[in-house]
Amino acid sequence: MKSLLPFATALALATAAHSADQTVGGLTFVHPHAAATRPAQLSDAGYLTIRNTGDQPDVLTGISAPFADAQLHVTKVDANGISTMAPVASLEVPAHGAVEMKPGGYHIMMMGLSRVLEPGTMVPLTLTFKNAGKVTVPFRIDGGAAGAMKMDMKAPSN
Repeated sequence: MKSLLPFATALALATAAHSADQTVGGLTFVHPHAAATRPAQLSDAGYLTIRNTGDQPDVLTGISAPFADAQLHVTKVDANGISTMAPVASLEVPAHGAVEMKPGGYHIMMMGLSRVLEPGTMVPLTLTFKNAGKVTVPFRIDGGAAGAMKMDMKAPSN
């Protein structure tokens, strides 16, 4: 039996690292993740779906991380096909609904990274909600440096 204890402990830790969904009150944070980064890379984007099973909407009002300046952003494409990103002050999560943060839409920008985000690791981001308060959510770092956010950035024509 003693020889199974290290295996069981390793299995429990591996399972915890891979099960990224987290529920706090009526909010469930589904598949929070970001791409691995390279040395000297200064920014990355994080994605997840936030489900609200509660009877009241909640509002995401802020994001923070100990390793970067984290902000809620949205990507928009104008009539000329030019993609732009801009910070967003808040995002409502409707009652009995969900919001999905994904490439080309709402996402979490992590700027001024103070370290490389290694594949297979977890990093904490704290999401602040109007009703639920501060919730620290572990984001899994997927392989593939900077692969999560690919945008066709075109220079404005004069």
